[in-house]
Amino acid sequence: ATLFEAVYGHFLVEHRLLFLKENHAHKQAAFLLHHFPDLKFVFQVRDPRDYLASLRARRTGWLGNKYGSTRHALEVWRDDQLGGLNLLGHLGPERVFVHRYEDLIADPEQVLVPLCQFLGLIYDPAMLEFHNREAVRRTARAGSPRENLARPVMQDNANKYRNNLSTWQIRVVEHY
Repeated sequence: ATLFEAVYGHFLVEHRLLFLKENHAHKQAAFLLHHFPDLKFVFQVRDPRDYLASLRARRTGWLGNKYGSTRHALEVWRDDQLGGLNLLGHLGPERVFVHRYEDLIADPEQVLVPLCQFLGLIYDPAMLEFHNREAVRRTARAGSPRENLARPVMQDNANKYRNNLSTWQIRVVEHY
């Protein structure tokens, strides 16, 4: 907890709110809730076919995606989904906000207005201009996992699996 506060504490003091986008956060939930009892979670669900297509686009290993294999990638997806649902079941909607990635990109305000309310913030349409901030541009180095931060919300970033995965890969994902 001391290390966490040392790394992120200045954000909490300056902004009163810290939003971390971390896969596998549910695995640390007991620790985080013990040390930060007012913590809230935002749980994003994404179509697993597009999830796999996205991983394959960022492939770094010779087995086809950043997790090494289709099976391992799907295990990570499933573990995160079950972990998020488990948090929702234990903490309830007062502490866990659930939304679909596809809804967020199709109509950002439809998700952001209730998300801001959940976080105790006032929604401002200027929030969708995040990509114009200098600090965001520095974070969004070309080729980095955060490079898309330098662009507006990619409203067409769904159903890409149809062109990027084979019929066999789609069937594997759907079966899993």
